[in-house]
Amino acid sequence: MAVSLMRYRPDTCDCVIIQEHDREIPDSGITLHHVEAACEAHVLLTDAEIGVAVSGPQGENRRKNLARNRLQADFGVEPTWRFVGVGASRTLEIHVEGLVGQGRARAEQAIQETGVIGVVLATAAIEPNPRKPPIQREAIR
Repeated sequence: MAVSLMRYRPDTCDCVIIQEHDREIPDSGITLHHVEAACEAHVLLTDAEIGVAVSGPQGENRRKNLARNRLQADFGVEPTWRFVGVGASRTLEIHVEGLVGQGRARAEQAIQETGVIGVVLATAAIEPNPRKPPIQREAIR
């Protein structure tokens, strides 16, 4: 077994996560090894809960990417976004400048079509949460 470990910080929070991958099994995927540091929003969760909250099928990273990518594709703009709340079910607030009326309804429909949950289309401009830049899966072993 040739397991490699990678340090990762998602762009959705300040957690630092150690992930593992077995290089001898190509389809083994990347799994949680442990959480090196939990951010303020996730500090009360277990390592496994943080792994699911950040990277699971309805995790923060996937929800943000699906909603943001869909709005970019449909409206040709980069939306601003941030997560609010604490724990495993934080809400993604996303904003596209100038969306009103039917444009806003189309954006809400586009987000719904992605199948993601826990997303709110903000009516006013939002400032993204300040955070450190993500660590792009830095190999540590």
